[in-house]
Amino acid sequence: MKKLYTTIFLLTICIGLFSQGITIRFSGQLNGSEYCQLDRVVATNLTRNWTDTIEYPDTTLMLVSSTSFSATYVENQGLLQNVPNPFYGETSIEVPVFHDENVSMQLLDVTGKVYALYDGKLNEGNHAFVVTAAKPQTYILNALIGDKHYSLKMVNVGYGSANDIKYSGFSGNITTKLTSDNDFHAGDNMRYVGYATIDGMVMASVTVVQQQVESQDLTLNFYYPSQGTLNGHEWVNLGLPSGTCWATCNVGASSQESYGNYYAWGEVSPKAIYDWNYYRYCNGSANTLTKYCNSPTYGSNGFTDNLTVLEACDDVATANWGEGWRMPTSTEMQELFENCTRTWTAYGLLFVGPNGNSILLPVAGHRYEFELYQVDTNGGYWTSSVGEYAPYAIFGSFSSNGLYIYDVYRYWGFSVRAVCNPQE
Repeated sequence: MKKLYTTIFLLTICIGLFSQGITIRFSGQLNGSEYCQLDRVVATNLTRNWTDTIEYPDTTLMLVSSTSFSATYVENQGLLQNVPNPFYGETSIEVPVFHDENVSMQLLDVTGKVYALYDGKLNEGNHAFVVTAAKPQTYILNALIGDKHYSLKMVNVGYGSANDIKYSGFSGNITTKLTSDNDFHAGDNMRYVGYATIDGMVMASVTVVQQQVESQDLTLNFYYPSQGTLNGHEWVNLGLPSGTCWATCNVGASSQESYGNYYAWGEVSPKAIYDWNYYRYCNGSANTLTKYCNSPTYGSNGFTDNLTVLEACDDVATANWGEGWRMPTSTEMQELFENCTRTWTAYGLLFVGPNGNSILLPVAGHRYEFELYQVDTNGGYWTSSVGEYAPYAIFGSFSSNGLYIYDVYRYWGFSVRAVCNPQE
């Protein structure tokens, strides 16, 4: 997937009869974490029944509180917002100069440290520059144009080749922009929908409807993909930072409320007895492991292989559901626990992700030897990660007392909730 950037639209105050202007800066965000370049934003005034479309990259819309308002042309002043912003190591900027002037610019961080300088004399007109920044952080670009000072904030999210402000040429005469002649009053109900091209498809953002009473920075959220199927099994995108998508039911279950099957760690089929004598990768005890062993103390005849994550052939999700599905790592289980809000239901614990999508993990308990324990009170779910010590593997557990991630003997029988990364 191509990298997607934030577009910031400046909505400024025009010259005319008005009492108050409101500035809204739009940005796009994908799946709760990535910056997303907006193609356009459609703004609708629900109170006064008009619509304006804001086009990428630099169309200016003016929302002005007024009872007597007409369209007005205004000139661009000072620095124009860099495009793209945020940027990945390199960005472009235009500097309008109204008379032949000396121009000085500095690229600084928020502490005032100077990273790059430019000094020169520019003729009247628009002039283009390329700014490169070597490391990800927020930068301030200051400019002295004649006797006037300007500054703007830029966010770098990548690694550039150097820190530099490089003149790239004359970009044309100074132009003017037309303000909207639509009437706006502070407190009007507004609706905003962003549009972005993601993987070649034009997608709409989550619609924002609000009473507009003040200026703000407004993020429009896109979620792609939100849900789907892989090899006939459903997944849902919770909007987690890693982009990992979670299955909607346990391996061996036909619905989200069903417990499904119980598996020893590294085994791909359920069974009747869960103890060391019946565990696949040992010779009858905890210190006779034949695979996934990081210590000769626990390996059969001193065996070690230092494998830390299940191979595909031993991953119950891959073995039962096919390529693309796998068991979550301990890091992914931790991400689920830490980034979702949680609600107890009659069937188990509901995890609601940052984007509002959810999955239910039923309280399926666990199997030990011949018996089923803690059903309806505890949930235990294997990860694909080995434990700190060789006889153990890591699992996620929850009850009414809280959530835990720790390790337990591998021969215990736990549920498995598979994950996938369908966008890869």
